Amino acid sequence: MLPKLSAACLVTRKLFPVLNSFNLQIVYVAYFQLVIKYGIFLGENSSNACEVFRLQKTVIRIMSGVEARRSYGGLFEKLDILPVPCQFILSLNVLYNR
Repeated sequence: MLPKLSAACLVTRKLFPVLNSFNLQIVYVAYFQLVIKYGIFLGENSSNACEVFRLQKTVIRIMSGVEARRSYGGLFEKLDILPVPCQFILSLNVLYNR
């Protein structure tokens, strides 16, 4: 899972100068978020959760066009993207409230 997410970071970095923000969000959902949701569904996230979240923060910073050391605090809200821990909680909530 981590190699696929790292590749998604690289793709996002290469496409940043070419695409606008909306199209970068489409690439994120199609490439990065799909792998995260698949990992949550299979339970792969437990051992590498910190690394997955770190890669997600990296992609968010790339999509926002900010430097690597800037805080990611408001970037998730700005891009309307759920952080990995919130996605995990949401998936558990949906699973157990059926």
